[in-house]
Amino acid sequence: MRATPSCSSVPTPGDAGRHLLPLGGSRWAGELHGNSGGLLPRLDPERHRRVCDVTRRLVAATAAGTPAVSISGVHDVSDGGLAVCLAELCCSSGRGAIIAPGAVGSAPELFSEAPSRLVVCTPEPESVIGAFTREGVPATAIGRAAGDRLLVPGLVDLPVEKLATSRSRKLTEAAATARR
Repeated sequence: MRATPSCSSVPTPGDAGRHLLPLGGSRWAGELHGNSGGLLPRLDPERHRRVCDVTRRLVAATAAGTPAVSISGVHDVSDGGLAVCLAELCCSSGRGAIIAPGAVGSAPELFSEAPSRLVVCTPEPESVIGAFTREGVPATAIGRAAGDRLLVPGLVDLPVEKLATSRSRKLTEAAATARR
């Protein structure tokens, strides 16, 4: 029996203040709200190096056939934030994603393009979380791959089929249409 991959996320620095994620320069601010200014997310070069080092080790071991932990996907959280990251993972795999209630609680959390974040798809989320936390990078499981919808409670509920057919359009337009 194949284990259902979980989505493990490497969150932004200062996780206790998740609500402080800046949206300056983000697609959400620019495309939906016409705001191209604002406070840009801060980059911590040392933390970014640690995120890259752990990710490189995990992916290299998987590619070499000697994985310490099973990984079925990795995606950066950048242009379009977590929303686009999850949508692209759903489109690539043809599977939905169910994000745990409370894991993403606001549009800023969903659309922030804060640096040094990624989503790792794995049936072993605790092992992935451990690999990052041992290097001083906070990580958390945010949900699991399942079904045929991208579901972020209270924020997004879209069929993967709609994501795939609207992929050529802006995700922000697809999300706005779904809320109507």
